[in-house]
Amino acid sequence: MATNLPRALTCWKEIAEYLHKGVRTVQRWERELGLPIHRPPNRSSGIVRALPAELDAWMKVQQAADDEHRETEWLRDKVEKLRTENEVLRRALSSLLARPSYRRSDRSEDVPIQSLWEQSVQLLIANISARSRQNELLERSKQLRSLVEQANPAGASSRYEDSAPNRNRVRPPLN
Repeated sequence: MATNLPRALTCWKEIAEYLHKGVRTVQRWERELGLPIHRPPNRSSGIVRALPAELDAWMKVQQAADDEHRETEWLRDKVEKLRTENEVLRRALSSLLARPSYRRSDRSEDVPIQSLWEQSVQLLIANISARSRQNELLERSKQLRSLVEQANPAGASSRYEDSAPNRNRVRPPLN
């Protein structure tokens, strides 16, 4: 009788080869990042089992979280640069407005002041836009965390012994 069960990876070496990583890296990912590794009840080491579909889903969530983090950091850097530019322009505009020659309409200095004013407005608009994008990314990050929690409700580890109700349940063989 043929079954349609997915082929399980049954040792660290197979899991590492499947993920194209080293054994110690995969073990660290299980320990620190919650890589979905299954173990028999009442065993914390030794026999391991992983399903390729679960590993693929976990890798996809991790990749999305990494991309989200990089984009958020990039936006934070950009916002900080915009704030710095904005402050420089505000100071320049304040010093020009404080000059007595600014109040004379026949002076040619009015043109640079107008240009500074336009640059300040453009930077403020860019700053607001970047903040809006950062808020969108933070919201997407929350959604990703929620997906990770749904994919791995037992916390950082997906071992059988983590949940007491599963201890007495009969499990299929690990073929």
